[in-house]
Parts: sequence; structure tokens; C-alpha cells
Amino acid sequence: MAKLPNFPFCPEEYLLDEKIESLTVEEEGINLRLWCFQWINKIKRGHLLYDKKIPFSDEQIAKRLKISPEKWLSVKEHFLKISLHKIGKNGELHSKRLANYKTKYELYEKESEKKRKPSESYRKFSETHRKNSVQNGIGIGIGREGKGRGKGIRKEDLKDGEQSSPELSTFQQQEKILVQTIKFLWHRRFPEETKFNDGVILNILRGEDQFKKVGPTPHEKIIEIIELVYQEHKKNPLEDPWTRFLDVVQKYPEYV
Repeated sequence: MAKLPNFPFCPEEYLLDEKIESLTVEEEGINLRLWCFQWINKIKRGHLLYDKKIPFSDEQIAKRLKISPEKWLSVKEHFLKISLHKIGKNGELHSKRLANYKTKYELYEKESEKKRKPSESYRKFSETHRKNSVQNGIGIGIGREGKGRGKGIRKEDLKDGEQSSPELSTFQQQEKILVQTIKFLWHRRFPEETKFNDGVILNILRGEDQFKKVGPTPHEKIIEIIELVYQEHKKNPLEDPWTRFLDVVQKYPEYV
């Protein structure tokens, strides 16, 4: 796992911290610089070690903080008194806060990696989904040649005998997913509109019934038209957004 280059910094947490509140502005600056050196320590993050068991001396720390050794010893005493920093088992100065950040980050990375890693069943579904998209020309961002924009769903694209094939089941599922996606967007844009019809959307995708002249319409184009109607509705409220939507669909080549 790659090391996180920066330590998490929450302004609210920092400003409300009683230990930080007890510091002078000068001590705050020294503390932040000290945190930076502790965070980038290559031996052990959050500690000041230049070897596994050898800590930095007070003179070395003062030099890195750009203050005199006397000033550092005075500030160090205050830091230890309020437990902002502590002395480790090897005599090194360390910050428990930074050590906790490191642990939390590592746990977060492990959980994120689990979520990012697709399951075997998901990979199989994705591969089947991709192949069927290319074969059936479904408008989901993969065209008939496996690239470019989709061509829409065409019933006539199905070969003879495919009605009972396993592919048709996936094909129908994909149709349903596209219709539900479009429906979800429609109700987000027009929550009070009740005329939405799943069957009509399916006919638009396939280019059937009153949409034969238009032909199969990719779902991306349908979404674009919904957005177009929505923008019109925002400027000048429409009495019947659904009718306007159907009207634009039938004229959609003009909007390409």
C-alpha cells in the first residue's frame, strides 16, 4: 500500500481541540511543522526516528524547526505537559494523533479495496452484458461494432429462433433496465407528472408504433430530450411536459 502523502486535517476538530487552544500562535506553528516531520518519517510514521531504535536529538529537532535549542526545550516541555506529544519506548517524540490517522487510513483503504474489487458473478454478468450489447445493438454506449454510441433497440435485429434463446432473456432485462433508468430521470425532473408510460418508452427505444418514422432511438438521446424539455419547463412552465416530450421525440433528428 502506498503511503498517504498528507495527513488528514479537519479544521473544526483542530480549532475545538483544547490542547491546541492552550497553545500560543508561535507554538501552533512549531507544532504543525513538527507534525509534518513526524508524518514523513521513513522509519515510523508519527515518530521522530532516524534509525529503528535511535531518536532524533533535541538539537536536531530544533534545527529542523528553525528555532534555538533553548526555545525548543521550553516548547517541548509544554507539549509533553498537555500530552500533545509523547515520548516513545525508544525515547523518541511521537504524536498519537498522527498514529491514529495512519491506522484509520489503512483500515479505510482495505475497506475501499474490497468495495472496488468486483465479485466473480458481477464480472460474468458484465462480460455477458457487453457481448449482448454488441450483438443486439442496445443503446448503452456500445454500438454494433463494439464502439461509439449505441444504435437503439431493434426487434428486427433478432435472428430467427432467438425468441426462445437465453440471450433474449438478457435482452429483455436490458430493455427493462433502460426503461427504468429513463423513468427515474423523468420523475426527478417532473415529480408531479403522472402520464409517463413504460410501454411508450419501450416503443421509442425500439422505433415501433407511432415512432416507426423516427426509428430506434438510443436511450442517451431520450435522456437528452428529457433534459431539453426540462430546460424549457424551467424557463416557461409547460402545461403538459409529457406531450411536449413525445412531440420532440418525433422530431428528434432536428435536434441531433
